[in-house]
Amino acid sequence: MAMGATGYQQELLEKRKILQWLLERWNDGRHKGFFCLAVNLLPLETVRSVAGKLEREAGQDLPEREKAIRAAALLQAEADRQGICLKLRRKQGKKKN
Repeated sequence: MAMGATGYQQELLEKRKILQWLLERWNDGRHKGFFCLAVNLLPLETVRSVAGKLEREAGQDLPEREKAIRAAALLQAEADRQGICLKLRRKQGKKKN
């Protein structure tokens, strides 16, 4: 299905809101890059679904680290199911002499 520029912009805005929510409520300081990558690569419907699951679990009194691990696990499971690799490939820096 083709999407126009306006539709694409709306999708990006919604993804941005979900990412902001993830970073504010589910990030332990170590998952920011992973959450950014996941939200960018996964389809919007998948991101919405994961956010909904996390929202339903929000009442659980989990430590910050456990919340981040849970969010990352749900995103990774969806990525695996869809054959999407959520591994950030960084360039190797030049060695200093």
